[in-house]
Amino acid sequence: GVIGAGRDSISWWEETSRTDSAEMVGEQAAPAAGSAMTWTKQSMDIKMIKDYTKVSKSALEDFEYITSEVNDLISNGIPRLRETQLLSGTGLTVYLKGITEYAKTFAKPANFNALQAANEGDVLAAVILQILNGNTADTKKRGFLPNLILLNPGDQVNMSLLKDAGTPYRYLAHPLLGPGAASFKGVPIVVTPDLAAGTFLVGDFSRAKIYLKRNMRISFHYENEDDVLNDLVLVLASERIAGVKIATPDAF
Repeated sequence: GVIGAGRDSISWWEETSRTDSAEMVGEQAAPAAGSAMTWTKQSMDIKMIKDYTKVSKSALEDFEYITSEVNDLISNGIPRLRETQLLSGTGLTVYLKGITEYAKTFAKPANFNALQAANEGDVLAAVILQILNGNTADTKKRGFLPNLILLNPGDQVNMSLLKDAGTPYRYLAHPLLGPGAASFKGVPIVVTPDLAAGTFLVGDFSRAKIYLKRNMRISFHYENEDDVLNDLVLVLASERIAGVKIATPDAF
């Protein structure tokens, strides 16, 4: 599949800074000053994702064959590219802007005690705490409730197969890891091969918005290049979509 630049965009206003002036006052007394907020207009281009295949006209008479080809376009070509772009697209030129362009780098929270021989589960516990803390530089102390953990499939397997150093070896279960390694500290775990082993993505994904301008469209084209001479039909799939939108205050 390929991604191409679109002709229009989506726009919105978002709060990019705030000065809070909340104060305690007496009854029937006015506060000295109100809170000041700065709003900035943001925009994001709508992009096009396309994929295609060519089949013989004779294949059109084979309903099962042509159905499998179209299903392959719908199930693999565009969706796979869309998933990787929504995860890690740069947002530059024709590419979508993905979650990783917003996500903050992991840093051990100040209120998390360093552990000896830390493992994957210990790191995830620290990550969840970092998200619960929110932006500690913000006087509003706005934290978030993580609702999803993305892991490489190998990391999920390794977390569930930890052993001690005894003889014979015994399996160890992290106290915060749920049955079947399907959750951690109550937060669902979803695996994706698009994340490299040893990396993770954790957050409150309800803060992320994706705008689908036009859903999947399938079309058949009978005159393209020398297809008429070769008795071929071009099957084209396309979708118009904008990247991930996360407001500045929510990019934690």
